[in-house]
Parts: sequence; structure tokens; C-alpha cells
Amino acid sequence: NATRWHKNFRHFFCIHNPTTIKPDRTKRPNYKLEEFFQHIQTISQEAWICGIDISVHEQTLKFQGRHIHKLRISYKREGDGFQCDALCSNGYTFDFFFRNDEAPKKYTKQGLSPLHSRVMALFDSLGHKFHRCGMDNLYTSARFCKAAYKHTNKVLVHGVARKSGRGLPSTVLQEEVQNRTMQNQVRGTVKAAQLMGDPDMPDLVAVSVYDTKPVHFFSARCDKVQWIEKTRKVFDKAVSKTKIMKF
Repeated sequence: NATRWHKNFRHFFCIHNPTTIKPDRTKRPNYKLEEFFQHIQTISQEAWICGIDISVHEQTLKFQGRHIHKLRISYKREGDGFQCDALCSNGYTFDFFFRNDEAPKKYTKQGLSPLHSRVMALFDSLGHKFHRCGMDNLYTSARFCKAAYKHTNKVLVHGVARKSGRGLPSTVLQEEVQNRTMQNQVRGTVKAAQLMGDPDMPDLVAVSVYDTKPVHFFSARCDKVQWIEKTRKVFDKAVSKTKIMKF
């Protein structure tokens, strides 16, 4: 594979001149790797066409040494390392934005947080409109759903949301019940509300479902809100048979 090794060497070999003036590390902390990152982003976006369903989540590069930009990560098996926000499609990383890089001023000037500004910059790389983007509770909020829809590519955001500080209407909020008897009574409770009268954000829906705990959702991709009766097979211990249960 001499030809392949030569191509890899030619593409990725670089020389850094130590006499050049270093940029401000607070604004360009990854300046030594910027060209490599841009190369990865370019070929990743040329090699893939995103489907209608996409997702945004954090990705971690494990790192055990010392570095000022290494993040303390105790909630993932990978451990400490460098984190980036990544836009993915069907398991493929389409674009990424490292968290130690400065958030785009284009979006921070609009009042968005650095986290949401980085995600909006990821949406810039999409080639089509009306993608449906799933997210976890770190990202989702009513304000961000509206900002994503006002984006040039009109991204429809949906996902679980944290209960406080994310714009959930009081009509769908559910408090966690500690009493076991009361838990059985409230389990399965569903509440829904639709934002109406806002021309910049049509059809934003907030939903809460009480399972073992209350879970809250935002969705800008919801077509309609209705009750649907579904069935599933459940084993009944009393008669030792499998029965059809409606829910």
C-alpha cells in the first residue's frame, strides 16, 4: 500500500513555523489544527447527503493528559477529554464545532447562548430546508426551537426538555410525586399545549408524559395532536396467558 501511504502523507503532513506570530489563544485555541479540521469537515460534507431526520449531540475525544481546554467529564464512560457539538445523520458525523472555539458572533449578537450559537452554525452547513432535528435536554428550549425555524434552512427541532428555564407552558408542567399510591394514580397522565398566534413559529407543541417520572418534550415537527388507541401483548399472571392490552 505504498501509494496509499504516500497519499496520506501528502494530505496530512504539515510544518508549523515557530517564528510566526501566534494568534490570540482565547479566540483561536485550535489554530494549529484548524486546517486539518476544515479538511475533515469539507470531505465529510461532500461524501454525504443528510436525510430529513438529523440529530445534534455532543461528542468527546478522550484525553488523559493535561490541557487547559480539557473538560472534566464524569457522566460518560469515555472520561475527560475535548468536546464538540456534532451534527449527525444516520450515525454519520456530517459537521462539528469544538466547544473551546469561540461561538459565532453572528448568532450570539442575536441573544443566543454560545451553545445554541454553535448549533446554529452547524445548521448553516445543511443543503436543504425543513430537516427534523432530534436533541436531548441540554439543547432543547422554546426559544431555540423558534430560532432554528427562523434559520435560513428552517430546521424543525424536537426532543426532551428540562422542566425549568426552557419555556415550557405551565399547563403541561407535571411535578414528581413521591407517594407510591399517588404515583400509580398519576402514571400515564399526558398533557399537551400548542403555541398559537406566532407567525415566526407555527405549530410548536409542548407535551408532558408521566411514566416513572414526568418527562417533558418540545416538538416543532408535530403534524397533529390526537389520541390514538394502541395495543400490546401482556402476560397475565392470574390466568397464565398472554392477553391484548389497550392503552
